[in-house]
Amino acid sequence: AYYGDVGVEAREHDGEGGIEVRTLSVTYNGEIRVAYLIQDTTWIGSASSYKPEQLLALISRIHEYRSYTESRQTLVHGGNGLGCTGVVMLTEIMLAKAAQAQIPDSVAILNHLRTQRAGLVENHSQFSLCHDAVL
Repeated sequence: AYYGDVGVEAREHDGEGGIEVRTLSVTYNGEIRVAYLIQDTTWIGSASSYKPEQLLALISRIHEYRSYTESRQTLVHGGNGLGCTGVVMLTEIMLAKAAQAQIPDSVAILNHLRTQRAGLVENHSQFSLCHDAVL
């Protein structure tokens, strides 16, 4: 299907452990790129019933598919682009800092992220989930 100048075609679908991966071909100006849409279907609006292990599994799948692309760029998007999206972004940054033997300042990181997208990580349970996953 085409959306203006952009063509999108679903190529493959893989689902495992509540994580759905759709492989898409995206065409723009005659150039074709592969994009992976990765979605955790068990995320239901808030983090209250979501476990750190689930979040780490989602991030692991994102890293797996990121390694398949040259640019290593990732598009993270949940239902409204705030809760799950912010949790993944904040947790990934905190994990990267910890891997570099740095103590991640989660409040400062989140405040910086919110300068670009207000409302990321919507509530305390989501914020706590990020911390639990990093620990």
